[in-house]
Amino acid sequence: NMLELSSDHHDELVAIVQSSVHILNLILGHLLKKRGINVEELLSIATPNSRMQLCILGRFLNQNAGLYTDMQVYNSVYRDEILPEILHYLEEVTDTIKSHDTNLFEAEFEAIRRTLGSWFLHAALEISESFDSTIQAYFKSKKNTTPWDMWKKDVWEKW
Repeated sequence: NMLELSSDHHDELVAIVQSSVHILNLILGHLLKKRGINVEELLSIATPNSRMQLCILGRFLNQNAGLYTDMQVYNSVYRDEILPEILHYLEEVTDTIKSHDTNLFEAEFEAIRRTLGSWFLHAALEISESFDSTIQAYFKSKKNTTPWDMWKKDVWEKW
């Protein structure tokens, strides 16, 4: 399916659905790097949402860094509008958290939930439950093996 969009609207959508997601992955990866967190240990206590996010981070980091650099740097809508909105929102939510304003936090959560819509939330839950089952089965089958053993079995032997 082709969708006809103006170049400005295209850049706005890409800034939200791609560049914003990429910066969130970069932030998560930075936190793991800076704190020296072992991803295997993290996976052992991860919730379904966390396991999926870590897999998304892994997929993100397996891509060409130059492609992501270009999307972050050269999309003027992202750079000049969306990124400042992200920073502003982080300041707002940080204030909410620091002030222990649980009512405001939950109201924002519910407002975002309503924005996305029940049909999307239902579909996302079904898809993510299936995805999480796959993730759990994969790592369970790899228990007591090193990352090198996993790579040899999954990549090298198939090649």
